[in-house]
Amino acid sequence: MKTFFALALTLVSMNSFAETRRAVENFHLHTTRDTAEDSFCDIHTKMVIDYAASKITLTEAVSGACEIHVEPNQRTFQLQTQEDDGCGSTEIEGVRILGESVLTLKVTDNRGRLCENVIAAEIVVTEKTLRHGEITRYGKFVRGSN
Repeated sequence: MKTFFALALTLVSMNSFAETRRAVENFHLHTTRDTAEDSFCDIHTKMVIDYAASKITLTEAVSGACEIHVEPNQRTFQLQTQEDDGCGSTEIEGVRILGESVLTLKVTDNRGRLCENVIAAEIVVTEKTLRHGEITRYGKFVRGSN
């Protein structure tokens, strides 16, 4: 019964969280904190958080005028939990099942942060992969879907 109550509480809090945010948000992520987007050729990981569908999708992408092929390697994680850290940052966790492996994604959204300590970036994403272990990316919110 405790498990059912915890699951129900998580779903209720995720639904109320979705109501306070846009239904879908787009982000560009880079592997270093200080990477500025290159308007001519920007290779990045596109992250789309769909709060209504409770999923996060990561896709490797390129934007700009350059003619480089980047393998999309799209992967989708189911939102599992979200919580406020007490300083206004929101931590969102997702899970992806790949065969017998459970891969995780942790998104820290610092856009609403109130505490005055140093943060790495607006958005910090840590993805657990089979091939490369944990990969951390840093990013910002982008308008539109590019």
